Amino acid sequence: MFVYINKIVFTVLCAIILFFITGCIIEALRKQVKFAKSLLILLVTTFFIVVVYLLILYSKKSIVALALFGIYFALLDYQMYAILNFEHDMLLKRRVSSKYTGFLHAFQVLVLIDISLFLFGNLPGQTFYSVFPLYYGDKISCWKIDYHHFFYVHILINFTLAVLVLNRILIDIKNTKKIFQPKFIMLEVLFFLQMLFNILFVILSNYIPSVGIDNSVLLTGFLSIIAFSFTLYSENKNLLRKMMANSSDLISDAVICFDNQKQVIFINKLGKLIYEENDKEWLDKYFLKKDDNVFSNEELREYGELRYFTSEFHKIRDEKNRYSGAFIKLDDRTEIVRNMQKEEYRAKHDELTGLYNRNFFFAEMERILTESPQVPRYLVCSNIKNFKLVNNLFGTRTGDLILRKQAQMYSFARYEDCIKGRISGDKFAMLIRKEHFNPQTAINNTNRVCEILENTNYKIQIRLGIYEIANPFENVHTMYDKANLAIKNAVDDYNSTLVFYDTSLMQKMMAEKNVISEFKYALSSKQFIMFLQPQINSKNGKCLGAEALVRWYEMDKGYRQPSDFIPILEKSGLIYELDYYIWEAAAKQIKHWEEMGLDDFYISVNISPKDFYYADIYEVFTQLVQKYRISPKKLNLEITESFVFDNDRIHKQVFTELKNYGFNIEMDDFGSGYSSLNAVKELDVDVIKIDMNFLRKSENQERGRLIISAIVQMAKKLNKTVITEGVETQEQADFLKEIGVDKFQGFLYSKPMPVSDFEEKFMGVK
Repeated sequence: MFVYINKIVFTVLCAIILFFITGCIIEALRKQVKFAKSLLILLVTTFFIVVVYLLILYSKKSIVALALFGIYFALLDYQMYAILNFEHDMLLKRRVSSKYTGFLHAFQVLVLIDISLFLFGNLPGQTFYSVFPLYYGDKISCWKIDYHHFFYVHILINFTLAVLVLNRILIDIKNTKKIFQPKFIMLEVLFFLQMLFNILFVILSNYIPSVGIDNSVLLTGFLSIIAFSFTLYSENKNLLRKMMANSSDLISDAVICFDNQKQVIFINKLGKLIYEENDKEWLDKYFLKKDDNVFSNEELREYGELRYFTSEFHKIRDEKNRYSGAFIKLDDRTEIVRNMQKEEYRAKHDELTGLYNRNFFFAEMERILTESPQVPRYLVCSNIKNFKLVNNLFGTRTGDLILRKQAQMYSFARYEDCIKGRISGDKFAMLIRKEHFNPQTAINNTNRVCEILENTNYKIQIRLGIYEIANPFENVHTMYDKANLAIKNAVDDYNSTLVFYDTSLMQKMMAEKNVISEFKYALSSKQFIMFLQPQINSKNGKCLGAEALVRWYEMDKGYRQPSDFIPILEKSGLIYELDYYIWEAAAKQIKHWEEMGLDDFYISVNISPKDFYYADIYEVFTQLVQKYRISPKKLNLEITESFVFDNDRIHKQVFTELKNYGFNIEMDDFGSGYSSLNAVKELDVDVIKIDMNFLRKSENQERGRLIISAIVQMAKKLNKTVITEGVETQEQADFLKEIGVDKFQGFLYSKPMPVSDFEEKFMGVK
């Protein structure tokens, strides 16, 4: 390196270096980064080092060369301080520690001492160093230094400064973040090389006479330019690239950059995973579009899992609008999409069973029927009888298990356009094509649900109401009501699982609605009339009293039979109003008879179990007899045996109190249920009315006679009066009289009749 270089060549090289340093100085002035100022000082110092050395090279007098060498060595010292300051500013520290401040002060003192030695130690008469010319031909080629012993003080100081700078840079390399370390490593290497070549020049120039021009000046300038380029440009670009790569790896977006040949030139970690895991064809559609900016949605795999992204694809063009590349950014929206899907699922599905909820089922049903109205379909609905009782007996967990099992029953039907939903509670519905519905499969699936409680004493009953859709444009809720109507009107038969809707059910429902809507007016306008059916003494054939029955009479339609309206009123809760109407009519009639002197007759009135939900029965009847001042013995109260077991002790206590008050209590339809004897045991009634089904003609007629005889004998032993209703033949009457029945009631004697007819026929009133 330290070989002879022609003075002109050296000068040209220095000029080139000065040109580039000048450019670096101008660029440093333009930069706004913090360390640009300290970098500028370093560059200016290097600029003057080269300039001063060129002045030394072309000086004609030794005294000028000697002075310039002093400035030159002083600038070299100051350059080390500039390097140290530049290195500190690159750390981007806002505050300087007290320890580092002390270090800088010590360093500055050493620099000032060394500079003082150069500036003042070489004045005339001093022996710090001297200069002498080297000739090339007859002209001075350069000035060479003759180092004196005192010059080694400078070497010692200079070496100390160099070690301090190198050590400081090493400390900062160790303490700074890895991403910034290359800058300090490069600075350390450049400074070390500069010091190494300066030392080599000093050594070689002492022992090799031909070494005159300090080639290390070129290296100093060259290394300054490299430091500028590396720290401010090349390494900044690398640093920027690393920071962008690290930053892009931390964000949740995938970023992929392409050149103009669709080759990947940059890809972050997430982008690499997506790019490698999915087929590359999904990217082609972006490049094929004419638009420079394309926004879309993508479903791509990440770690084998399907995820959802919104994509932004942008083509990049240069200042001449030439296509130079592109990039795509994928924003991971998986959690948002999945939350939306969950919300959408919850909005459409029942949480417990996973089937469609009511609103969405009906909406989908309407859509399917509208899109293909020509396809024959069934609407199948199901209902668990007394499901509330299941929850009460076995708990809601068992109830939920049954509901989920029933949902699975519907899930077996996997056909085109087949939808299933939970409408409410234990009510489910399914729209299915008629060709796909298999009745036996439906029954089998229903039985599987019923088997859940097969080890208990409780048997689940599930019915399926089926409506064959005749008009696909009919209101879907009306269709559902029709399917449910089939269930509601089914006979109480555990073997009757499938019930098909027919038009008669709707007619029946409309008839019920008509009864309910007309009831209030009919009651207020006294369209309900009390009829009486006589009860005859079996011994002498005389009429002792009557059972009060009701008929509904309309001027334009005539009489309605009780079976046409009594069950409807019981189901709707209106029966109490009608019952009270008849009870009061009976009390009035008894009072009227007493006033006529016919006080031997009584009237029996019926009490429905539902009457207890609307009134205090004890208070009602005691007030009636008090209001009309009649004997409670003349107003008999008739109940059914099932009433004893369908109601609690409070209701039974009411009848005990009524009996103690003086009312006669009659038990109607004795023998028609399965617990008649228990009924007599639970409630001390006065009269037993035997169901005449025992005497109907059948293969077991003789057995029926034996049973009814036993009942009468038992009643007699309990001191109960026995009435048989439904007596139609003389043969029946003779048999009943023979076994000890006290009273007869039936068509043999009279059908129910208006009060006036009863009075005329059985009381002699004309």
